Amino acid sequence: MTPFVLAAIDWSGITLPGQAAPMSSYLAAFLSLGCVGLCIFMLRNANERIAGHWAGSRESAVRTLAALRIIDAAELAYAVDAIERHENRNNAGRVIDAEAQEVGK
Repeated sequence: MTPFVLAAIDWSGITLPGQAAPMSSYLAAFLSLGCVGLCIFMLRNANERIAGHWAGSRESAVRTLAALRIIDAAELAYAVDAIERHENRNNAGRVIDAEAQEVGK
């Protein structure tokens, strides 16, 4: 998007804040080519991770499932810890007889 924004600013002659004059056409062209070159470099190093390729889609699915399992494990650990803290706070000093047939309320 940046090359198109820079081209629109150059063609319209808009003066950006902090500038005394409109942007030079050579500067706009240099920045646009730099942005395009950076995008091409990033896409070249993507190694099939972009959705649309079957390997990238599979890797994305595996990463999503792994993240969901990590979240589930963290939520389970927090729930078990909260239950243990609650039981320890409410059952302090209370002894339960394992051989008792009935439990009083």
